[in-house]
Amino acid sequence: MTDTAQPPGQPTGVPAATDAAASTAAQSAQPDDCSVDSNAAARRAAFGKLGLWFVCAVVFALAPTVARYLSEQSLKNQPSTSFYELANNADLYVVCIGLTAGALGQAFMRKGRGLSPALIAWSLFNMLVLFFTSWMAAASDLPGVDEEIVGRNSLLFLLATVISTGTSTYLAELETS
Repeated sequence: MTDTAQPPGQPTGVPAATDAAASTAAQSAQPDDCSVDSNAAARRAAFGKLGLWFVCAVVFALAPTVARYLSEQSLKNQPSTSFYELANNADLYVVCIGLTAGALGQAFMRKGRGLSPALIAWSLFNMLVLFFTSWMAAASDLPGVDEEIVGRNSLLFLLATVISTGTSTYLAELETS
């Protein structure tokens, strides 16, 4: 048996790898720096577009409701309206329908690209939100409906809409970049 030098940390009896084989194995085990950088840049760009979407779509859509609520709180001679009643009067269901339809359009109008499984799942959830929001909007004007409950439900639907449409908007932007 010939006596060969073992590298430090190499168990005895295991042949030492050649320098070329070791460097090839090390290179294949490490991720490509360019792909990691481009993925991080794509995520940052998609997250920036998501922030712009939130300000332009969500904040601007809710600004009249918040302004009305703050205005009514400052009036002395008028009985204050509860926040849920104001949400009912603000037609938040219509805001939800608009946000959801926009997110579905963005997901499905991407040319020549298939949808990822995650985007398909969120788009299906958006379709459910759109269906139930439309149904709740139609029922909100019926006689005898409690405005507090309708307002609370519209806020819950708005929260679900912002989460689902925001996620699908992020995924669609991430896939296009």
